[in-house]
Amino acid sequence: MAIALAADALVSLADLKTVLTVSGSTFDDILNFMINAASEGFQRIVGCNLVYATRTAVTVDGNGRTRLRLPHWPVVSISALTENDVALTENTDYYLNTKFGMLIKGGVSVWSTGLRNIVATYISGYKIDATVPLLPYDIRQAIIMQAGYWWKQMDKEDWGQISQSFGDGSSITLYSIIKEDLLPAVRKVAEGYHRPRV
Repeated sequence: MAIALAADALVSLADLKTVLTVSGSTFDDILNFMINAASEGFQRIVGCNLVYATRTAVTVDGNGRTRLRLPHWPVVSISALTENDVALTENTDYYLNTKFGMLIKGGVSVWSTGLRNIVATYISGYKIDATVPLLPYDIRQAIIMQAGYWWKQMDKEDWGQISQSFGDGSSITLYSIIKEDLLPAVRKVAEGYHRPRV
């Protein structure tokens, strides 16, 4: 069965194949799978979907504070925002920190406390092609590094193993695409993009 690149993949198949110097389409399904797995694991650590998309009628709980975060970031633009079913105007009722998806209440007021009482429709995320806002290079490198690592492991006898023991009683731990988490360097990049708590 063919494996397509997921909508939230963080690098293109062409970019990965260029780095790995893989030509032809024989291994496209495997490489797509690896990109999808690396992208999913990376975004799980970050805490949100990083791919450019329109988020429609996203609900957020009001927190009784001056600042409130949207679930996806960076925010490119907000087309509609309501609080308790009342439409709000940007740069009057609220201000937007695009980098962190932060909504800052205007004046001296605070966001009213409530369950899903803030509703936003907005565009957020990065693009993986050569347009703005372009996915940062360190994220792209991290995904390629992870997928590339899994790719290189396919040629080794330890593919899928977690540890290997030797006759002298010693053993080593091996990476595995099946059970191993993201590489430490990849995880470090993802943690650098994790949204800080308010």
